[in-house]
Order: sequence, then structure tokens, then C-alpha cells
Amino acid sequence: PRCTGRELVERLLTQIEPMAPTFHLSQQVTTVAARADGRYDIGTSTGTRFTARTVFIAGGVGAFSPRQLKLVGIEQFTGRQLFYSGDEPPPAAGHHVIVLGDDDDALDAALALSMAESAQSASVTLMHRRDAFKATPERVERMRAACAAGRMRFVAAQAIGFDAAGDTLTHLQVVGTDASISSWPCDL
Repeated sequence: PRCTGRELVERLLTQIEPMAPTFHLSQQVTTVAARADGRYDIGTSTGTRFTARTVFIAGGVGAFSPRQLKLVGIEQFTGRQLFYSGDEPPPAAGHHVIVLGDDDDALDAALALSMAESAQSASVTLMHRRDAFKATPERVERMRAACAAGRMRFVAAQAIGFDAAGDTLTHLQVVGTDASISSWPCDL
């Protein structure tokens, strides 16, 4: 059956629990070298070393960490107004929120914000560089229905800059698919 990446991870963790695995998180494999005995020497970005009989390569966009917004100076807002997949953002009541992405997590976040009755955002915008998505068709359909109902909007554009007032992010500057440049409010 279909499930999100997060649901898959939860199911896999439940499945391997009896084997009491050891996890080495927040590091990436940086070297793999074949040994004469058929095993592999593995090195990580933190200096950890392993010897393994089998190596599985599962490459993905962002190497399993969220792709970060590449705008000079934007990092100052990380954890306060700028959040990445897996981060828990603060309540969005009354704020203008922009969700960037095209996968299940991005659409789920935008949909959840657009449906929040008790903590309604001032606006919710889903932004992706094109009008095509990696999310499941059901989620895309729900997103389009939320847009049609006026609960959120979708814009095909890419971030090219931002505006701030002191240490507060106020707007995201974007270029649309038609090369037009516009400014979108975002204060969360």
C-alpha cells in the first residue's frame, strides 16, 4: 500500500526493533573501499569507520537531509521563521506562510496549515518551480481542491531573494515561470 516516507520509516523501525540495531545519525558515507576478502571499508563524514559485507546505495535528492534554501543571508532565520522538513514549526495563527516543495511532506504541511480551524494562518502558499509534483495523486488532488476553495494557493516560482525588517523575515522575492518577479509575504 502507499505511504509517506515518514510512515515507511516508522514501519521499518517497528520491523527491525527486535534486532536492536545501532544507528549512526547526522553523518553521510564519504568513502567506500572494496577489500580483498569481499567486504567493504566504509568511512563517514564524522570519522566513523565500518567494515561491511554488503553495501546498499539509496541515493535521493538532498542525500536524506532537506535541500536548504540557497539565498545569501537567509540562514539567520532558520529555526525561527525558516523551517525544513522534519522541523516542528511554531503555531502559524495570523501569519503568512510559504511552503516550498513538491513532495508528500510539503503538500501535507501546506494542507494542514490551510485546514487548521483554531489557528488559522493569514495565508498559506505552496510554492514549487513548476506545476508538477512528486506527491501522491491523492495529495495533489486535495491540494488543488484546497486552492479552489480559497483555503490556500499554489504558485509556480522559485525564490531569488528576501526582504527583512531588522531580524524578521517579511517577504520572499520570487521569479515565476513567465520570468516575472514578485514579492510574497511570509512572516513565519
